[in-house]
Amino acid sequence: MGLRPGREDVLLTLMLSLALVYCCASAARGADFEITPSMSVSEEYNDNIFLRKEDKVGDYITSAMPSVALKYATPLWQWDAAYAFDYLYYAAKTRNDDKIHNLAANGLIALIRDRLMLKLSDDYSRAPLDVARDVTRESAFLNQSDRNIFTLNPYFIVEPAPLIKVTTGYAYIDTWYKNDSGVSKTVNTFFTEPSYELSPKIVLNAGYRYSQEASRESDFTKNDIYVGSRYEYADRSNIFFKVGNSLVKFTGRSGSGNMFWTAGISHAFPTFTGSVETSSDYTENPLGTIDKTTNYMASVKKEFKRTTASLSLAYTEFKNAETVTYHVNRYGVNANARYELTAKTTGAVDFTAEKLDDKVLNTYTRRYFAGLKFDYELWKETSVSAGYNYAYSYSPEITGDTYRNNRFLVGVRKTF
Repeated sequence: MGLRPGREDVLLTLMLSLALVYCCASAARGADFEITPSMSVSEEYNDNIFLRKEDKVGDYITSAMPSVALKYATPLWQWDAAYAFDYLYYAAKTRNDDKIHNLAANGLIALIRDRLMLKLSDDYSRAPLDVARDVTRESAFLNQSDRNIFTLNPYFIVEPAPLIKVTTGYAYIDTWYKNDSGVSKTVNTFFTEPSYELSPKIVLNAGYRYSQEASRESDFTKNDIYVGSRYEYADRSNIFFKVGNSLVKFTGRSGSGNMFWTAGISHAFPTFTGSVETSSDYTENPLGTIDKTTNYMASVKKEFKRTTASLSLAYTEFKNAETVTYHVNRYGVNANARYELTAKTTGAVDFTAEKLDDKVLNTYTRRYFAGLKFDYELWKETSVSAGYNYAYSYSPEITGDTYRNNRFLVGVRKTF
């Protein structure tokens, strides 16, 4: 089961898992096993810890972060896990020392080779409580909560005819939030997904999913039916789509049906790669409701001899699926570039501009982010870095959305 409230046993769980996998790997013949530990230490000055318009408070923050990554593979087992423990010390005692756990673990077990499979995953991290107003670039704690998502997914694969594959299974997803503002929930899903390989480059697929979600805020059921396809029409170029209908029924209320989709095209031109994507689906809201999130995004990426640059435009609508208590439209543009100054030195710049239109409060927020970072390889597997991040946010009505923030960072990282 996933991590539950009141338990801070992520590190112990990982250590036991590593020991178990190591023993199995040592005993198994023909197993591929790789473990990579690392350590990073950094120092940061943040001039506005609490992101205030007035009465700003600054502090020096020391971070010590050991981490480990492992991969283990046999014909029947595959495991991939990474864990990092980030200890944050605030020199001016603006807040208590902080401990941030980050765990991403995935496993695939073939109970019956190529027929009966079991997927397991556990994701523990600190996540924003407001998905539209994400402040994780400026703060390590404001409007955030530790979150654990545990997934158990057994499924069965049958091939009734050549080139036809049917995947049928069950998924249990347990989502837990440490902060009381976040709403923990469980989801049980049953699904069947047939696919047909029309040609080596074209795959047709369809699916049906039945889901039940339970939380302290609301319970609902969801029926999804969809069709889709993916076509690789050229080298590094493809087009895909999935479209369907979702019927959501909250307990004690009549159901409502809505279309959902995901579609896009990515094309490798002679001098750059361009892509356009769109999606619309029901997504989790950490505060306990279910949102209908619609995205539109276009991007271009260009690779030079020593430089990689990209530009993207995006629009996202976050809308509560049950009531009108939450409705935010977010418009954004992002530009970034990475340049190899020397064989051992790289520099990166990043700029983001966003506008949030809050339809419920009838106001807006403008946000701008700029970043500059340099990395230098001292010697093999050891590097130092220095960076600066600037954030500016303004809203005429929402006081908490108006602030400026400057962060200066230096650090060193060693991989063993």
